[in-house]
Amino acid sequence: MRYSFAMSRRNVLLLTMLSSVVALGALGATAAGQNRPQRAPIPDDAPPRPENETACNYQDPIPWLVRENFLPRWTQPPEEQRRRRELQQKVVRFRTERYGYFEDFGDPDWNEHPPRHYSTRIEWMGLPVRINERVVPALRCVEEQIRAECGGEYEPVRLSGLRTRNTYHNGQVSNHVYGIAIDVDPHLNTCCMCVAQWGDHPLCQNPVESIYERMAMPPCWVHVFERFGFYWLGRDRLQDTMHFEFLGDPDHILKTDGPAPHMAEAEGAEGDAEGEDAADEGEEEAAAEPAESDAEEASAGADVDEAASMEAVAAGETATEAASAPPATGGGCGCSAAGL
Repeated sequence: MRYSFAMSRRNVLLLTMLSSVVALGALGATAAGQNRPQRAPIPDDAPPRPENETACNYQDPIPWLVRENFLPRWTQPPEEQRRRRELQQKVVRFRTERYGYFEDFGDPDWNEHPPRHYSTRIEWMGLPVRINERVVPALRCVEEQIRAECGGEYEPVRLSGLRTRNTYHNGQVSNHVYGIAIDVDPHLNTCCMCVAQWGDHPLCQNPVESIYERMAMPPCWVHVFERFGFYWLGRDRLQDTMHFEFLGDPDHILKTDGPAPHMAEAEGAEGDAEGEDAADEGEEEAAAEPAESDAEEASAGADVDEAASMEAVAAGETATEAASAPPATGGGCGCSAAGL
């Protein structure tokens, strides 16, 4: 009994200590939660693209290369998680074959050289940055249009391009290691949802009406980047406003390379959708013609009935008899259509 009693006291002591730790952790989490920023609204306000006078093609990011479209989430059904893991491997292979093999991601048989082998140091917006040579033409076109369209009020002071260390976790790999991502002024353009301490940035603490209020870079820069195959990670759940990554087709950056196949497919899909809409409109018009004809006939019948009633009154018939004539129903007129 004494042994059992001693064990019980020790268990109580352990439970008390554990409860204290949990309570302290909860208090810390609550305090941290008070400073945790809320996601900012992301406007869908890209203006119409002007006529392209650059040497580069306009192109959107390839949809399945966008992080949010292949990243598995634990809240997803197992089948969807499996599909996304397979797609993630496809994405890694796409990057490896075109930009270099990064250790532990993909297969070195897909590319014998590391990304640094394909990197080059350039000057962009007056600052040095190391980037994959394949995306340099796209960055040149972005710079050309930023200078032409966005004014000179904002001049970056710091850029980050190629990295030799992966900064993502949980089996993900950053596009920085392939040299196809660029960060613009990380100290001024926030990533409020990245890691806890970054959420302490003053721009992250106040509620905002737009994510643009959490960065110093003009929205014009975002719109220009997005025309040339770059994806702005400000649209991601991380809301990484400093970060642009090239997710277009590197084989079709220049106009001399011809248009990117995924853009032709997208235009074809839009054309098919427009054709389907036109066909639907044609069917609706064809269906409307008989209804309009019926309505016209019903209207004519009503005129005849009204004339017959007037003649009956003139012939000395009573108003009651005239009113007993069948009323015109309108033949399915549009009078109740608004209520359907």
